Amino acid sequence: MVLKNRTVSIVVACVGLVTLLTVGFNNCGGKTNFSSPYDESTLASADAGNYLLGLLEEAKKIEATLLEQSDVSAIAQASELRKFIDNVELLISADGENLPVDHKKVLDQRDYLVNSMAKGRELMIVFKFNDEILRLDAEDVKLRDSITALDLKFGTSLTDLETRIKNQITTITTDIQSQITNIKNEYSSSFEAFKNQVQVQFESMNVRITGLESRVQAIEASINSLNVMLAELKGEVKELRTTTETAVAALKSSLEALKENTEKQIAQLKEMNNNLNQKLIDQQKSFDAYISAQTQLTAVQARMCKLDVSSGRIATGEVVCQDQEAVDAGQCCLTADAVNCSLLFPEESAVSEAAR
Repeated sequence: MVLKNRTVSIVVACVGLVTLLTVGFNNCGGKTNFSSPYDESTLASADAGNYLLGLLEEAKKIEATLLEQSDVSAIAQASELRKFIDNVELLISADGENLPVDHKKVLDQRDYLVNSMAKGRELMIVFKFNDEILRLDAEDVKLRDSITALDLKFGTSLTDLETRIKNQITTITTDIQSQITNIKNEYSSSFEAFKNQVQVQFESMNVRITGLESRVQAIEASINSLNVMLAELKGEVKELRTTTETAVAALKSSLEALKENTEKQIAQLKEMNNNLNQKLIDQQKSFDAYISAQTQLTAVQARMCKLDVSSGRIATGEVVCQDQEAVDAGQCCLTADAVNCSLLFPEESAVSEAAR
């Protein structure tokens, strides 16, 4: 009965571990459902500010849990998480940049924070799994010790019983031989006395034999009972091993599925991060082209001929450029019809698209 209770406890513990990991994974996955930094559908149904504050609070809890571990990777992940927490708080706080929660800089740091939180949750799942495996190993050692103790107990009892029976038979045999010897020694002195003694000894032997048979029957009954108990014990041990192996196999299968699903989500987050980085690089290039075009335009404006306000003609003292050589020398001014916009802005379409 004790072994059956232990078996049930192990099965319940295994099922509980699988349930814990599954629920923990679902909870973790449910709070990082952002397809890109511009996906605002989630914030449309709730207050963006409260949501971001809740996200920061959860990130701090994950950081605290990671810092409780002595693992180097956990401490490193906690440091990364703290960096993104500080960045977001600096952007939205009154003492910092005081930006709105839907500002692009805030949304970028929020996405980095969500990605770091996902990594932290993954480490937490690994640590919980390792702790549960250690607990199951300890329980297995305790069960093995209990089985060994039972084997030793029943083996020792059977050995002691066999020794006692052999000693009693040896004692009885020695006593009978001694009585026979005494009878032979007294035979010559008196046949009648010998007859009487033989009769007495015979009756005594019958009584003792009857008692011995009863004791042998009791011993056999005890042996049979022990055999039944030993068979039941072996059956329970076999059932325990079968149940334990089945539970461990189910646990391994569930953990493999959990690991595969987690790896897929991590790969998706990495791909999202790469796409975001590429988009930021493309925008930076377009912005640089736009600045270059603005610089050229400013230079042309500085060289445009000044007009007389009253007459609408070129002001006195302004020298109009007559050819490209004079334009390159920079000693004259430009009129509107002398400006070649296509040469001045070769990437106009790209700049306009970036400005939009």
